[in-house]
Amino acid sequence: MLHVMENLKVMKPGRKLKVLDLTDKYIPKQCQEIVEQISPKRNIIFRGYLCDYSIKGPNMKLLFINRLKAMCEPKKTKPKNKDKFGSFFYAMEEDYVRQRDWYNFITELCQCPRLTRDKEFIKGLAKQFTDETKKVNVAALRDMYLETFPETKKPPSPKEELPLSVPKKKKKKEGKEKGKVTMKKVKKP
Repeated sequence: MLHVMENLKVMKPGRKLKVLDLTDKYIPKQCQEIVEQISPKRNIIFRGYLCDYSIKGPNMKLLFINRLKAMCEPKKTKPKNKDKFGSFFYAMEEDYVRQRDWYNFITELCQCPRLTRDKEFIKGLAKQFTDETKKVNVAALRDMYLETFPETKKPPSPKEELPLSVPKKKKKKEGKEKGKVTMKKVKKP
């Protein structure tokens, strides 16, 4: 790296060198500014820049959302209970929760025993969704979950309470009327 920097300094204005041929060399990314200053007046040939890429890691928030669903959704479910877990996201009414109240908040809403035992996961979830206010952004968590899993059903709305036992109406049988007694004739031998 140092020899490349020295070669580039040789090409500064006032020098007679017109072409620097580094055909088989890579130039460090830190030298990019120097190359841009020199290149209009002189010709520099090189293979490319070292570390001319940006590393993108996985989306940690999405990983936490998928893990949350995997932890709380039962393994064997009937089709009618398939997405019972996700309905608790509709119950989240608050937008922000303090970090110290986060554990109590999430365990009250989600009655999943596997989740309540894994305190480190709950802390990591809070860390991923904490914003500049130093509070857990529950609205972002809810929106990301519902965006990731759009098949999540809303919980059933509370219906009016019906009485426990409703008397059923008796059906009338054909040919018989209520209150009349019919007698059969018996043959005498």
